[in-house]
Amino acid sequence: MTDGSVTSSVQLENGTAYETEIFFSAKDKRLLILKLRNKSPGSPLSGTVRLPQARYEYTSSWPTYYMSTSEASLFGIEKVDDYQVRGVSSDTLYTRSAWHFQSSTALRLATEDNRFRFALGPGEEAAFYFSFVTHWESEEYVQKSERIILDAGNLGSVTNDHAAIWRSDWAATPLLALPDKEHEKLFYQSVFWLFCTASSEQFLPGESQFAATCWNMRPFTYGAAGWATLAFMHLGHLEKAKTMLLNHYKPEGLRQNTQLYNSEAEQGDRPLSFAHEVRTDGTTTEINDEQRHLNGFALSLFHKYYILSGDEDFLASYLYPVAKGVAEFWCDLARWDDEVDGYVFPELRSLSEDLLEESLLDIVLSAKWSLETAVHYSTELKKDAALNSRWAEVNQKMHIPQNDDHYLEYLNDKEERSYASYQGVRAPVYLGYPTNELVAALDNDKARNTLAHSWKRNHEGEGMLGFIASWYALAAQSYGMGDLAEEMAAQNFNCFDPSHTAICEGPNNLDRYYFLTNTASYLLFPLNMFVQSYENEIVSLPAVPSAWKDVEFYNIPASNNHKVSGEIRDGQTLWYKVEKDNATVVEATERQTISLD
Repeated sequence: MTDGSVTSSVQLENGTAYETEIFFSAKDKRLLILKLRNKSPGSPLSGTVRLPQARYEYTSSWPTYYMSTSEASLFGIEKVDDYQVRGVSSDTLYTRSAWHFQSSTALRLATEDNRFRFALGPGEEAAFYFSFVTHWESEEYVQKSERIILDAGNLGSVTNDHAAIWRSDWAATPLLALPDKEHEKLFYQSVFWLFCTASSEQFLPGESQFAATCWNMRPFTYGAAGWATLAFMHLGHLEKAKTMLLNHYKPEGLRQNTQLYNSEAEQGDRPLSFAHEVRTDGTTTEINDEQRHLNGFALSLFHKYYILSGDEDFLASYLYPVAKGVAEFWCDLARWDDEVDGYVFPELRSLSEDLLEESLLDIVLSAKWSLETAVHYSTELKKDAALNSRWAEVNQKMHIPQNDDHYLEYLNDKEERSYASYQGVRAPVYLGYPTNELVAALDNDKARNTLAHSWKRNHEGEGMLGFIASWYALAAQSYGMGDLAEEMAAQNFNCFDPSHTAICEGPNNLDRYYFLTNTASYLLFPLNMFVQSYENEIVSLPAVPSAWKDVEFYNIPASNNHKVSGEIRDGQTLWYKVEKDNATVVEATERQTISLD
């Protein structure tokens, strides 16, 4: 984990022995490097290189796409010379791509057309370079893939650059010492997987990257592309976060998406609608696009980046235009209902993807938070006074489905919907995250009841996807429910593959490996129990589980480039410091709201 490099040493009974080292270059994650040394005394070592194939074919036009399996869509594999091979995907693939493979030793074609053989003498070493570029980065993906190989340089410089970047990244990452060693281990594993997988210059491919084929590298706004962005922010790697975040900002595509809901929507600078499964230009694939809760989720990416960075230029150039466009979308979609004497929303799809109802709780909370956010920044920037009044009016009169005890999943919900482990009851997560600012406006007792009630309806997480469990934990933490949050987040331990190496999508989906959405959302859980940030406030120790008596944490990012550290021993807070530029700003000894004004 120190440098993202895996080494192995193999000794077979027949005398064959070799050593390997493999890593994705931290300087350019499109480049994979494998070193192989023959340690067999007096005998050659032969091996086979098996190169990738693609098995899925798409036809695509806005806003729909069609997927089918097709052997005709295999990579076209071509041997360039004795040392280099390349593969180029079919143009019909939804994610078009190319790879190049270069060897320091000669290759010869094996009987299968995607395999090549090589041989090393005793003591000889070989270096293999593999580059992979998709059309998400450039229409010239074939040329870029080859250029990466040509520009790689010598093996020593690549290795040294790689190790230096890993040292720097770890040094800038918060340090946590947790009493529960399973949680501590998973936190660092999650950071490691994030470093290995995300922060690409041109967005992020599918949920599991290349480890599983079920999504075929389609980015999801509230999947890995969104949660990984949030994870980098909360870890303090703001530049990595911004690199990914700005790939969500495609105004022309976001305006085009709005036409699915309002064909007469004005163009110019309003309104905006984010895609569930997003193309390079920001337009949607329409699949599950009715999940409009993700408009609030997408806006929160911009909001939380500004909160943590304090970047005023970003507020004016990106955050406010997104807040304005999303607020306009919600106002266009809302309709007045005399029966409830408030604004409601038409039938849409919930975060629970099998649920299609009116005024879904996640839709309503996402809309309410978005409008509140737009009003706040409009007021702060002294812009769009007339729109500000409209947003405030819709926000104040929005109907939230609820009964006397708790909030409901949707309008007129009788709570008769059957439990489903994969989908379950998901909507209440928006009671707390990423819509944290709503907590002050909601009935907190009712919100706590809702989270506890929903957890029971979900059979305490049985069969639940890891990122939904983590999302529930983040919501519970917003109300100080530390013990319940820990129970919820612990569901991620059921998502490990049988080797206990990779986190998968869920306990019933163990074929979807290295599910970055799970690990990126999980790593927010331990950070959020010690620090919660708002524009001018920090909540200290908001949700530490009662069983966690001995804890240390250092340099957790907080509002406007502050850092937070502290120590708890025998359940008592020894110290808790908020610092900026290495100077202590304030100290605390218990849960409290700290003003940064």
